[in-house]
Amino acid sequence: MKLFAKSPAPSRRFLVALAFPASKREFVRCVAEALAKQLGRERIFFDNWYRAELAQPDLDLILGDIYRKHAELVVPFFCQAYGEPAWCGLEWRQMQAVLQKGDGGRLMPFRFDRVTLPGSLSGNGYADIAEATLARPADFVTPEQVAASIIARLGPVHATPAAPVAPQVIDALHQIPPPPVKFTGRAKELEALHSHPCTYDEAHAIVISGAAGTGKTALALALAQTWKASFPDGHVFLDGRGAWEEAMTPGDLMAEVIHAFEPEAKLPDGLEGRNSSYRRVLAGKHVLILADDARDHAQVAPLFPPPGSVLLITSRYGFKLKDQSPHEVSKLVPAEAVELMRRYYARLSDDEAGELVEQCGSLPLALKLAGSRLAMDAVENRGMANVEGFLAELTASNDGPVSMLNTARILHLSEKMLTESQRGCWLGLSVMRSSFDERAALAVAGAGEGILDLLVRRGLLERQGERLRMHDLAADYARLVREPAMLEAGLLACAKHFVAVCEEAGAACLAGGEEMTAGLRIFDAERSHFDAVFSWLCCRADAESAKLLISLVNAVQPVSALRFSSGERIRWLEAQRDAARLAGSRAAEGNALGNLGKVHTDLGDADKAVEFYSERLAIARTAGDRRAEAAALNNLGVAHSRGDVRKAIECYEQRLVIAREIGDRRGEGIALGNLGVAHKTLGDTARAFELYVQQLAIARETKDRRGEGNALWNSAILHGQLGDLEAAILRAEEALEIYESVEAPAAARVRNVLERWKAPARNPTAAPVRTGSAQ
Repeated sequence: MKLFAKSPAPSRRFLVALAFPASKREFVRCVAEALAKQLGRERIFFDNWYRAELAQPDLDLILGDIYRKHAELVVPFFCQAYGEPAWCGLEWRQMQAVLQKGDGGRLMPFRFDRVTLPGSLSGNGYADIAEATLARPADFVTPEQVAASIIARLGPVHATPAAPVAPQVIDALHQIPPPPVKFTGRAKELEALHSHPCTYDEAHAIVISGAAGTGKTALALALAQTWKASFPDGHVFLDGRGAWEEAMTPGDLMAEVIHAFEPEAKLPDGLEGRNSSYRRVLAGKHVLILADDARDHAQVAPLFPPPGSVLLITSRYGFKLKDQSPHEVSKLVPAEAVELMRRYYARLSDDEAGELVEQCGSLPLALKLAGSRLAMDAVENRGMANVEGFLAELTASNDGPVSMLNTARILHLSEKMLTESQRGCWLGLSVMRSSFDERAALAVAGAGEGILDLLVRRGLLERQGERLRMHDLAADYARLVREPAMLEAGLLACAKHFVAVCEEAGAACLAGGEEMTAGLRIFDAERSHFDAVFSWLCCRADAESAKLLISLVNAVQPVSALRFSSGERIRWLEAQRDAARLAGSRAAEGNALGNLGKVHTDLGDADKAVEFYSERLAIARTAGDRRAEAAALNNLGVAHSRGDVRKAIECYEQRLVIAREIGDRRGEGIALGNLGVAHKTLGDTARAFELYVQQLAIARETKDRRGEGNALWNSAILHGQLGDLEAAILRAEEALEIYESVEAPAAARVRNVLERWKAPARNPTAAPVRTGSAQ
């Protein structure tokens, strides 16, 4: 079947056709992927995506049709090697035909190496692409930036964004990935670990310890793989962040396990309360928990599970847990090290294998890097790797940027095999300390599918299930050799990407239902990145970072009550307040102050809440923002109601005046309801009834179901306290019907009180509902 019909179509099939030499394929593949995310894959011509259709005679004519007839914009990438392959010459002749027709506006040339453009293009406009080098890190142009300029050239008519790529949602109960594909050896260690008694009638914990690069995690994953079937209720993976400056707290780790089973659970702040919830969630279940990279005994001891589950721990530091000594791992025994090398390249002689193992120190990570180097070499040289040449490099004098032995030295040699573009992507990925998805790789470092696959094949990246990760030693090495300017650019790109992801997660949580659960899963999967971005932004004092920090803290607000302790919420909001002051954003400062007031109100610290709400009120009045002023007055009234009810009434009355002034009927109803609660507290039941009646009328007018339920419930409480149980029950049942559809916790409270009122020994007391924060 022909790729294209001979008769011209009314509109061109492709928006963009990409032409390039083979040496730039990986870079252009990333450009194509970035374009596809915005324009749709079917509108981009990138040859590898159409192999089946291109596999036919007369390919020169078919390519000519693509460039001359079937692409809105032809984008050639020129470099010194462009004219060498025959196909590039063919492509260029077709582009010349476009120029000769006076249709040069359909060409958008890019050039590498500042090469002289061919023929009639030399006087036309073009764009330079300077690939990242260690000497010129600031010149780095990412494929995403190239794609953005192409989309801008197409104009707004064509640049209709495709559906955004959704963040990856993790299966929270099956997080533990399989072991590495080429996992080899460790027979003695596995035998010892398998001999560990593992029965459901008691709890178990096993510690695997060893230095970085010895393969602790791979061993733990191999053990977990054999045990998964025995623990059908869940396989939870925890990252202890033991190598980070700020490791995970025991409470944070327990929260991850709890949220794997109960994603919307709101947890207590204290360690004792979280431990109680942790043990409740695991009780009666068979769960396998892998806590990777633990800092010390204090971090993981509280995670010791109840009977029926097992806790598997890896750590660089050996420590006992429940009198169980750690299982120490170090380098592989020679026979297993040789076996691992031959899994990468089977043609090694005994002498070659022995020398390679010695040069790698029998360390699994070093062996993996060396084996990957030989495997890639074999692919590129018809199945024969240059083992002699590689050994010569290994034994040569150390010419790297740092003093390196074993793993670091082989990392240096692996890095040298990358092109400048590939090296730039790999170094860019080192800013992400935890696992990441392909979307993050593209956004942060311009690393598309092709480059990621190449880095995995070279052993410079690892796959963990559907995600990727750079080994800690590799990341440390990359950060060491990377220029400061390039590091700053990577960290800024990382911050921008994860702020956007956090905004997506927050928006999903606000949508409620299944979307809320998905949003929480996304937040949990990327939490380590959000924490790292927050810490980095807090250390900076420039306007751009301040604005990003404001956006990040805004994005976490929908999930902070479910995922942050009160202390964390306060720390993030105080940082946002300071960033808002740096950026000169009074509105953002006011929002941060209002949210700080709400956290302190929830903690019962009325004095601090009043302090923050008063600051927010002052900002709103200075800005002349009447709605913000009304919200601040309402919140200030709630804070005062805990101690000085008459001050609360003053705030509510001022809020009522503003609501009527600006025509905010719903806000008027909220103010009336809160005034009713305050007057009831002072014993003025007649005034309270009058205010509740007014609130109910407005709530029904504005279709405010929650406000309607509050008015009915507060009226029911008053009737009950006055001894009119018949009226109290009637109002409470009306409130219950509403709450069951809009607020499940309130419905449960009303149901409990109704049961008491209807019981023989009636006790008509209950707490009124006060409208809280109106932000």
